[in-house]
This record gives sequence, C-alpha cells and structure tokens, in this order.
Amino acid sequence: METLQESVVNTIREKCSSDWTLSVFNSHVIVNLPKTAEDQRAAYNTVKKQITACIKEHLPERSTDISIEVRSGSLNCGFKLGATL
Repeated sequence: METLQESVVNTIREKCSSDWTLSVFNSHVIVNLPKTAEDQRAAYNTVKKQITACIKEHLPERSTDISIEVRSGSLNCGFKLGATL
C-alpha cells in the first residue's frame, strides 16, 4: 500500500513539476530544485505555492500532516501542510 508521502511525491511529479528531484526521507517529502538563475528564496516561495495548491486540489482529504523540505543550492526550507480530517 502506498504511503501518504509516496502519494504526495507521485502527485507533485505528475501535476506540478517533472524536473524536480523528489524523495521521501524520515516521513518528509524532499524536493530538490534544479539550479536556476532565480533567487533561491524566490524559488522556494514559488515552489511552496505550487505544491500547496497542487496538494489541496489533488489530495484534499488527509488524516495526517505532510512535511515538505525544499532544497535549492545552499537553501533548505521546510513547511507543513496540516491534516484536513
């Protein structure tokens, strides 16, 4: 049976961006961004908005929190999407 984190990874890969490297580590979804000319903080904010909208649309009913860590160069930032049930 697929875990929630695996479902999140598959949903992000299919619906948000296929050029991000995605994995699960210690129940966290890890999103590694490709190197871009964009400011790392701006890239994080953009990715956070995209992922949040994607998960709310495609996985609206969740009984547990989803922890997501975004890595871009030297920047490591995380956020959590709370359970909805």
